[in-house]
Amino acid sequence: MILLDGPAPHLFDLDRAVASAAARVDAWRAALDARGGEGALPAPFARDREVSTRTTFERLARLELAAFELPLRDALRRWIHEHLQTRVGAGLEVAVARACAAATSSPAPRAAAGDAGGAAGVDDAPAPAAPPASYRAAIASFAAATTVAAANDAIALAARAAGPVAAARAARAERRFEAAEGLALAHPWALATAYGVDALCASARAWLEATRDVSREATRLARRDGAWSVGAWVVLAHARDASVGWPSRVTARWAGEVFDAVGGAARGPSRSARRAAVTPAGASSFLREAARFGAVVRAANASRGLPFALAHDPYPLGAHRFAGAFARAVATAPFQRRVLGLGADAARDQSRQLVLALTLATRAQAAKLLLQADARPSAELFEELTREVFDAPLPAALRDAWPAPAVDAPSRWLGTLGAPALAHALRERFDEDWFHNERAADHLGALASAPTFEEGRLDGVDDLPGLARALAREVEQEVA
Repeated sequence: MILLDGPAPHLFDLDRAVASAAARVDAWRAALDARGGEGALPAPFARDREVSTRTTFERLARLELAAFELPLRDALRRWIHEHLQTRVGAGLEVAVARACAAATSSPAPRAAAGDAGGAAGVDDAPAPAAPPASYRAAIASFAAATTVAAANDAIALAARAAGPVAAARAARAERRFEAAEGLALAHPWALATAYGVDALCASARAWLEATRDVSREATRLARRDGAWSVGAWVVLAHARDASVGWPSRVTARWAGEVFDAVGGAARGPSRSARRAAVTPAGASSFLREAARFGAVVRAANASRGLPFALAHDPYPLGAHRFAGAFARAVATAPFQRRVLGLGADAARDQSRQLVLALTLATRAQAAKLLLQADARPSAELFEELTREVFDAPLPAALRDAWPAPAVDAPSRWLGTLGAPALAHALRERFDEDWFHNERAADHLGALASAPTFEEGRLDGVDDLPGLARALAREVEQEVA
């Protein structure tokens, strides 16, 4: 048993137990996802239950510590909070996994153009029976659809399968709020950010308002091709017109090769071997791969000399900031010229389309944040926000089912807002092609090796809504 009523060195014993529990939780969730919630799964806190209790959380707060010990204490409290949330919500997580993976009586959505299908010219051949679909499969098809019809079919199927998912996720969200209240926290996000939930939501609202004209102009131009729908928004957000110069497949190795000069410890086949190559839905697929790689760079360079809770964070702001900066690098004209080999005019045009894709994705992220800020969003709020983002509301049946919950939603949003400043600093210090500058690798490595416990704050930023509006003005200039 780990005693917290003794001297401070017990913090390090607790840190080791927290690290061990975090590894078991990761393995438990991976198994849960792979099995669709079926089969017996080991309880993630069968041992070291102390790292997931209210007693430990409160004892940590009462410890009398020296100033240099407070960051570790506060970082541990963040982990204890999330471990407690996992323990008390484990049964509901299993229910969510089962609901997401359960087969429906509806067929799978139609294949998008270019997807595998029957042989061309064999119209009289009997079509194979469509496999049963699940909510999870429908959402994946929606996100990857390359035609408006395929996206609309997928979201309609997701709506038909959403009932059990919505019920399970609503119950899990309610349990998170109850558990936070039991720890005397005002909100499940209370430890994730120093700004407060109201400031986070205000900045998300400010971003939606300030980028509305850019979004509406993009959808207005896209409407020339036909009636508007949520599926049309998906195809627009894929940036399929920015199609020049990309490889035919998206692989984890691609990002490692593109960012070879600055990837540091993130280079190599260890991660790429675990993910199959996929056909890109559009240029935005490469933006997402670059973002994933940026997060890996941050994690791979974490200092091994720090305690676990200081080297890793359940709300990894730094990783999300790196992710955004790497994605923004891919969206720049210098990247289009120097990596994809485009001419100056084509590079500028393709860069504008990629910046627009990032803007549309960030608008969806803002809506997700706002929908997860309450234990259960109202039907009116769900319709308002989805109509704001997609220029057409999502089916009402998806309320509580969409979006998938993310405990690090605050740090994801803060990382998105903080990424432009990091990208600007890299350009100023290492030139516009910083991603090819080996000197930038040492700089990024130094940033990544700092403690991840950043108290959910962006350096020098007090006015989050003001920052969101300023970034929106930059977007207007970039896509003009």
